[in-house]
Amino acid sequence: MFLPILLAIAVVPAVGAAVVARHQGAVAAGPDLHWVIGAPQPGLAIDGVHDSLKDWTMFEYIGDETRYRMALYGTQDDPSAPSILIGVHFGMGTLEVSGADPGNDHGVGCSTDQVGTQRCTLSLDHGTVLESHSRGLTRAEISTVMRSAMMVGGNPRLPTKVLPAGMHLLKVRSELSDGPISAPYVGGLHGATIGYLGAGDGQHAPHVSLTVTPAEEQDLAEVTLVPFTRRSVDGVDYFVYAATTVPLTWVTWQHDGKDFYLLCVRVTLEDALSMARSVRLATPAEWAAAPKYAMQ
Repeated sequence: MFLPILLAIAVVPAVGAAVVARHQGAVAAGPDLHWVIGAPQPGLAIDGVHDSLKDWTMFEYIGDETRYRMALYGTQDDPSAPSILIGVHFGMGTLEVSGADPGNDHGVGCSTDQVGTQRCTLSLDHGTVLESHSRGLTRAEISTVMRSAMMVGGNPRLPTKVLPAGMHLLKVRSELSDGPISAPYVGGLHGATIGYLGAGDGQHAPHVSLTVTPAEEQDLAEVTLVPFTRRSVDGVDYFVYAATTVPLTWVTWQHDGKDFYLLCVRVTLEDALSMARSVRLATPAEWAAAPKYAMQ
């Protein structure tokens, strides 16, 4: 049985940093969060549902969980706008960035991972390392931002004057879930998930996961730092992303006070967007009849 909450692990095994799931305390999701894809692509069938995501949290490692302090900047509910998560690690020594440009700017070394997230490091005095994960910023902007960082109340802060217009502080380390975090992946939220699986070998078959959460649980800009683009259809802003080096497509949007996250493997962007537009509230009988994912 396909486990949708771990989808990112299966399809992005070599993205600079590891993605893991961590167990939390479970809280049941209500029927208003039970949604299905009204018109799934041919060959896709319901694989299972999970009635709560409160007991699973997705993380992207930026460092060990005890010595990093982090802050996330972006534009509220706009994952297509520039965002940067900046973290400082004390006493770590120089951190190598795979594929970093040797002509880095003022000591800032950067690379871009398989899903388009920019990852940069800057070694400071006494073995302190500043690391950032970002989207939508130029190398010059990243360099300026990282060299302007300061510590406030034990967490890194960025002066407003160095941030592109519209960016502001979204979260700091103490407000994020426990553990080593880059931008949070879908998970650790009070929501519900339904998974679909296509025909064929499990490793190569299409996979689709739809997760629905209350909008107040998380800002859309916190989802992940892949470079989303905005597609407005019938008055709804869909934020879409299609990776070029791995078979991953993502569509996220808000509707009726809820956040929707559609994560697809081996599905085209247009097909993913078509499925996103077809989502509807499940009937109690539909949800009850679906197989249940066993979370251990």
